[in-house]
Amino acid sequence: LSQKSIYNIVDESITFSELEDFKDVAIKNYSKGMSTRLFLSLITALPTDLLILDEVFDGADEFFKIKFQSRLQNIIEASKATIFINHDSHMLKHYINRAIVIDQGEIVFDGNPLKGFFLYQSKNTKPQETP
Repeated sequence: LSQKSIYNIVDESITFSELEDFKDVAIKNYSKGMSTRLFLSLITALPTDLLILDEVFDGADEFFKIKFQSRLQNIIEASKATIFINHDSHMLKHYINRAIVIDQGEIVFDGNPLKGFFLYQSKNTKPQETP
């Protein structure tokens, strides 16, 4: 990318993340939520061949999550392949078209997202103990 393109991506990401008032503050001084907003905005600024999203909303506030959802959908559709690692059932049900469940390093399921989610839940839900 040209230097101008990089500056445009950074500027757009700062605007999208609503951090214009903090663009002169060192990132190390950002809160977790501010960092999450900026990084999510940066990594979704351009489509890629492979997009890996691992627990992307950790630290993001609810208002930004809502704002970010359509951008995330667009970048997933524009990317050739997306790996979406998450434990949020709503996110998984909304964004994925294939699920892979891994248990102790082994693939135990590869297929329909809803079936994969139910299998994951059943493997990770412990029965209630009676007193």
